[in-house]
Amino acid sequence: MRIKVPASIANIGPGFDCMAMAIDLWLEVEANEANRPAWDYEGEGSDYLYAHENPFTRLNMKGRVRSEIPLGVGLGSSAAARLAASALSSPWDVK
Repeated sequence: MRIKVPASIANIGPGFDCMAMAIDLWLEVEANEANRPAWDYEGEGSDYLYAHENPFTRLNMKGRVRSEIPLGVGLGSSAAARLAASALSSPWDVK
């Protein structure tokens, strides 16, 4: 399965936390079922993801996470990771 999720900005002027905008930075995940979690991380925050528990470490899948989204700067890196992990664990055939 391959999933691609954009970065986002939700703090836009008078629409603070009411309006959001996707921007052209992406988190991409490619994964297959496995007996235990085995993940490789590339790009922004990869050192942090290797060192800490994250949404992907709970999935019995083998895969690669590549992110262009910087961590901790308000571009939705955590939301993108959670959305991708949710789609991977979905009982429905997400395309």
